[in-house]
Amino acid sequence: LYTFGRIGYTDSRLLAEGGTMNKRMTALALALVLMMTGLSWAMAEDLQDIERPPAFTGWPQTDEQGYLQPGVVAGDEFLHEDAEQGVWIYLSPTLRVEVNRLKAKTKHGKLIWLEAEVKSREAVFRAYSDNPDRPRAGLEYPQLIARKHRVVLGISGDYFNFRIGSKIPLGVIVRNGKTISSHTYAQRVQGQPPLDELSLYADGRMEVRHPREMSSQEYLERGALDVLAFGPILLRDGEVDDRLFKRFQGQEPRVSVGMIEPGHYIAITVEGRHKRSVGADCLFMAQRMKALGATTAFTLDGGQTTCMVFMGTVINEPGEFNGAKFVRKQPDILGIGLSELVRTDKKR
Repeated sequence: LYTFGRIGYTDSRLLAEGGTMNKRMTALALALVLMMTGLSWAMAEDLQDIERPPAFTGWPQTDEQGYLQPGVVAGDEFLHEDAEQGVWIYLSPTLRVEVNRLKAKTKHGKLIWLEAEVKSREAVFRAYSDNPDRPRAGLEYPQLIARKHRVVLGISGDYFNFRIGSKIPLGVIVRNGKTISSHTYAQRVQGQPPLDELSLYADGRMEVRHPREMSSQEYLERGALDVLAFGPILLRDGEVDDRLFKRFQGQEPRVSVGMIEPGHYIAITVEGRHKRSVGADCLFMAQRMKALGATTAFTLDGGQTTCMVFMGTVINEPGEFNGAKFVRKQPDILGIGLSELVRTDKKR
């Protein structure tokens, strides 16, 4: 805040040459606006010496866009998994997934998170349900959902059926082009979850909105395949949601997904609730998304729901809750890409 304090002081002094308190207040207000829009990422992001895994050197032949060159690998699928180093890679002629495990120190303690960069010529992010015919009734471990559908990369979704029977609305929920729920808040809210909305489209678009900006029917008319309700929104049109500077600040395991452009995505899973990682707040998630080039980004269900699944295996370390370390069962996952190489066993 020191830098913005200096900006505010300088501006107020210059504007105060006319001798009016209003001008001083205007300058201070301007400084606060600059601070709240998060223009100084260096101050908000208090990371120290980000530790990255060694650069991977075993890449097969790829084309100019980084996709696997057809015919150079059997089955046109390249797979690399190194949990010790923290690198996971999947390549095909139409899909590129690279996951890296990063470490840093913050003022709260040690932090570990996974960053996945995804490029796709065909596949788009979709909600994959445990029970596609009855999405409200499904509940299964996320890795088993990923194996059932043979999903290359999956992360936790909005866990909407956890809200069934509670005082919290389900939110606007659409699965596979069908409305599951249209009951949501009357306006943008501050509580958790705020039931902001992430809509997914066949052309690879991701859009984020607050409650009541669009009805479920309007989403369907717009072509949405799936709509998830959780949040908060992290980035919209490249701007950080202003609630993140005062709300959603708990240090927790967290999950988010973002879009640089249709076909180019970022997924982040932060570990927490165990000794090796303290967790993060939503502002951290927005910072990372923005630093990686995302213009749209959204928070999914975290805590014990937090997961990143690669080729049917959970690759983040789950948090501890009530003396147990686990990833909870969920109705669906958010995933991209299908592969015959995904493991299919039922072992947790």
